Amino acid sequence: MLCFLPIFSVLVFSLGIHGFPGISIWDKSYQCGCETGFSLGKKYAYCRTGYPAVTHCKCEKSSCSSPIINTRYVKMTGCYLNGPKGSLVGGASDQDCSTYDYDQTKKGYVCHNDGGSSYTCPGSPITLDPKAMVCNHCKI
Repeated sequence: MLCFLPIFSVLVFSLGIHGFPGISIWDKSYQCGCETGFSLGKKYAYCRTGYPAVTHCKCEKSSCSSPIINTRYVKMTGCYLNGPKGSLVGGASDQDCSTYDYDQTKKGYVCHNDGGSSYTCPGSPITLDPKAMVCNHCKI
């Protein structure tokens, strides 16, 4: 029986080095709520969750939507168009934000709509949380 111990030890050690077949830390998929920010790349969506300690998630684009209205944008209210040199232009409006990022200095979000316009919208990660984008297939 003791003669099998070295063989068994080598086998376990080699599995520890090479990993178990079919199991990888990258195979695990996470759900991320994007209350701190959401942006789109060519292949992936990028989600920022948590505040003030922010976690960055890289997600499959098709797995992301706004849970309240089940769309690919988040509705924000009281937004002002960003003008030249950081000024705000015009009156308040509602925007469908396809990407957004929380800006602590402005105490609100920088929102970009599908038309390419940039807005500043009031809110915080706590107030946006229930309507923020949620991505279901993410890597942290």
